[in-house]
Amino acid sequence: MRPIYRSAARWGALLVSAAVLTGCAGIKTIEPKAEQLQAIRSIAVATTPEPVPLEVRNLKHPGFAFGAIGGAIVAADWNDKQARLAQAMQPLAPAPATQFGQQVVEHLKRLGYEVRPAAGPWQPQAQDKPGFDPVAAGSGADALLVLAPRIAGFVAAPGHDYLPTLHADVRLYGRAGGTPLLQATYATGWAPEQQQLKATATRGREFGNFETLMSDPAATAESLQRAASLLAERVAQDLQR
Repeated sequence: MRPIYRSAARWGALLVSAAVLTGCAGIKTIEPKAEQLQAIRSIAVATTPEPVPLEVRNLKHPGFAFGAIGGAIVAADWNDKQARLAQAMQPLAPAPATQFGQQVVEHLKRLGYEVRPAAGPWQPQAQDKPGFDPVAAGSGADALLVLAPRIAGFVAAPGHDYLPTLHADVRLYGRAGGTPLLQATYATGWAPEQQQLKATATRGREFGNFETLMSDPAATAESLQRAASLLAERVAQDLQR
C-alpha cells in the first residue's frame, strides 16, 4: 500500500487541510468546444496501467487534535484499515480504476464514437503532464482520451461518513496533440470544497463507520463499482456532441 507517513512538520500542515489525500487538488479545467467534438469520429482511450491503491481515510479522526504525534497515530490507523479492506474486497470486483476506464469506453460507444485502445507505453510524469505522447498514442484516431484515476476508496469528512470516492484526471487531445481539447479532474463521493473539480450530482451510499464497510465486503465493493459508473457517466456528459 502507499506509505502515508510524513515528517512532523509535514504532518503539521496536513492536520489543517483536506490535502491529507494525495493529489486532491484538481487540474486546470479546459472545456471542449462543440465544433471540436463534432469533428471527432474515433477516439483512442488510454488509462494509467498502474493500480490506484485503495484509500480509507477518516478526515474526522480524533487523532488530528494531538498535533504531529496524533497525526502519526492517524496514519497508522488509516494504513491498517485500508490494508484490511483491500484484502477483503480484492476477490470480489475489478479495481475501481479499471472499471472506470471500461465504463467510459461503453459510454463513448453509446454516444456514437468509434473507440479503440491507445498505442504506446504510459510514461509516469508530473500531475500536469499527460503521460503519453498524444500523437503516437492516438494510433490515427481523431482524438486521444487519457484517463488517470488518482483517488479510489472511502472517505469520511465533516458533514458525512464514509463515501465511496473516485477522482480522475481526464484529458482529450486532438489528432495533432498540443493543448488538450478537454481537461478536468472529475470526482464522485468526497470532494474537497474550493477545489477545481467536476463532481457528480449523486454521491452514492454512505457507510456509518469502518465496521460497516467491513461487515459486507460485497456491498462495499458494489458501492465502489457504482462510484466508477457515476464518474464515467459524468465524463461522458462533457463528450456529448
